[in-house]
Amino acid sequence: GGAAGGGRAVKPVAAQLKELSVDAFERVMAGLTAPLLVLLRRGAAVHSSLQKLLGVTDPNQTAAPADGAADGDDAAGIEAYKRQLVEQSAELVRALCELVYERYAKLLRARKDAHAGLSLAGFVKVHRGVVEFVRDVQHLSGAPGHTLTAEVQAHAKAFMDAKFDDACAALDASVEAEQWKQADVPAEFQEIVDSLASNQVPRVKESDLMRLREQAAAEEQAAASKELLVAGAGYKVVGSGLLLLNVATHCLQCVASIQSVASQVSHILPALLKRFHTKAFAQVLKGGAMRPESAGLRS
Repeated sequence: GGAAGGGRAVKPVAAQLKELSVDAFERVMAGLTAPLLVLLRRGAAVHSSLQKLLGVTDPNQTAAPADGAADGDDAAGIEAYKRQLVEQSAELVRALCELVYERYAKLLRARKDAHAGLSLAGFVKVHRGVVEFVRDVQHLSGAPGHTLTAEVQAHAKAFMDAKFDDACAALDASVEAEQWKQADVPAEFQEIVDSLASNQVPRVKESDLMRLREQAAAEEQAAASKELLVAGAGYKVVGSGLLLLNVATHCLQCVASIQSVASQVSHILPALLKRFHTKAFAQVLKGGAMRPESAGLRS
């Protein structure tokens, strides 16, 4: 809406959140969650004190009957009332925690599109902040936080969807422009292959992976070898093949950093491999330049 007195219009909170950097968003959420956690800890402390004062550790526990019918009825009534107070106190703490979860999720929701475009390191930072907050709140009340965990998982899915779309576009462009001539192999790719051969996720930095993509697109490879060594055997490679190795490595690094996307990546990675195979098959055999048998390809 417009600002009073002819001043500059103030953007809605959701719009302002979208424009924040990861670090700025983290500072905003820290400023909000810190006092909320203090409030929740106080609520949990009051509940714990009430339990101790009333001598009720388990609200569902049934008190042993006292001697005499009248005395027993009175004692049972008192114990039932104590349990009711403790249960109401626990419910109040849980409701407060759920309200906090919902408010956090609402703010997070405004950033979904922005988070989908982050680097892996940036998204991991946001994801870790949410997971740690849920863990802290669960420790206080046991409230599971389904609302917030579902929201951050939706962000993780959108993040991987965006990475898949980017990888598909890059692979398509690379294969279409492929000249099918031997490419030099930068040292980072040998590190990647060595890690994969040892059943390890490559530790090449994400920034280096992105740099290699840009250099490959501009055909400006740094110092490199002529072949890729796998188990001591040398293999000649083409540029689009190196790009496939690059995007596959990034997928594996996503799983290593965000375990909740493992199921999604188990579908994304085969889809990328199949897409590359289909595009390369069509490109190599275009115009009948080679027969499938001689190219060693199958449809």
